[in-house]
Amino acid sequence: AAEEGDVLSGLWTDYEPPINNTRDAWVCLRKAHLIALHLLRPRSVQTTAAFHAKLTSRSVPAAAEDVRKFLASNPGFKGDPPELFKIQRGALMVELGLEWARCERLETVGMCTVFRGWDISVDGRLSQREILNLASAVLHATGLMKTNPTHLALQMWNLAWAADAAQGLCIEGQVSVTLQGWRSVVAHVPVVRDYLRLMHTGPPAPQCSDGLLHALDQFLHAATRRHLACNVSIWRSLLPQVALEEPLVRSFLGHAADAQSGCAATTQYLLALKTMCTSFFDQLFGSLRQVRDREVDESVEVEEWMIQMDDRLRHVEDAVQLMYSIKGAVLRDINDPYMVDRRLASVPPFLRRHVMLEQLEVYLALRPQYQNHAARLIQKRWRKCKEHRAKTNALRPASKATKRRGKSARGPRQTVA
Repeated sequence: AAEEGDVLSGLWTDYEPPINNTRDAWVCLRKAHLIALHLLRPRSVQTTAAFHAKLTSRSVPAAAEDVRKFLASNPGFKGDPPELFKIQRGALMVELGLEWARCERLETVGMCTVFRGWDISVDGRLSQREILNLASAVLHATGLMKTNPTHLALQMWNLAWAADAAQGLCIEGQVSVTLQGWRSVVAHVPVVRDYLRLMHTGPPAPQCSDGLLHALDQFLHAATRRHLACNVSIWRSLLPQVALEEPLVRSFLGHAADAQSGCAATTQYLLALKTMCTSFFDQLFGSLRQVRDREVDESVEVEEWMIQMDDRLRHVEDAVQLMYSIKGAVLRDINDPYMVDRRLASVPPFLRRHVMLEQLEVYLALRPQYQNHAARLIQKRWRKCKEHRAKTNALRPASKATKRRGKSARGPRQTVA
């Protein structure tokens, strides 16, 4: 960063340091912002504003001599002298380095995210059509709408194809490129890097105190241990179904149990769950690719395959609803007639009996628990009513005895003939 900064027409040397001590050199805050814009390349408005605010927090007001120097170097300036701030050159270089490293890390993650997002066929490769659509999105986001996207798409395609060919990743008869080819595009096409920097480098998260961080880490450690203790038997029973990912899931679960840090334990536990979900979707997409490529085995039972595929689709739907906090997403299919109709309408007629039997099995499995909870609730309410009645009666005897004594003192009621 310092080498590129020296090219910026001497912007580093606003205020000369005393006794040639370069560590105490000062830079005008306005010029520091220009240096940051040049070195860090275009970013979102929020990210740029957050970094400028960070530089401003480390600056100090300029002295009167600095203001006189500014007015002397700008003879055409009219009006009141502006409020000038300055920042130490060393502090500016440190902040630029940290922000550069953070943006590079987020840019690498965004590169993979963009590749997966434009992989419409979900086969780990980008076709020519997908490359053209991506080029149009890049030009639109970076403000180069007048540029022909076909030229950019051709440049991207040639670079990616050459990189794949050099590594032997090209497939005969399939015109598409891999993630390795996309990495070459990002490395050699500046407008693509500007697109990633603009769209995938958000502002840094606000810093919190050490005490709060320690409390959050302890919570994560305890929560992960509790979830592991409750569900580890279930995850181990599902390991044979994750196929080739079984050793990886076992490793993640083991690291989650042994981690000393709460954040590390939760990360390993989430990686285990993510790997299991990824394995499930890989099996699902594998079945779809067999149908697409006409590689279905003739011995497969058609109705059984349909039932299994429909079950998996419904399970994915339920899982997504639960992950996005739609409460009662599973049980409401039984309790809500509209949801029952929606569930039945989403399957073909010859599979509706299977769905109704599955719902009936869930209801029969849960009915004893419902009855038990209902009985406990009724007994609890009855005990509270009984206690309330006893307390009420305990406060009434004195007033009732007084009324009875008053009736006996008046004597028997006389009747008039």
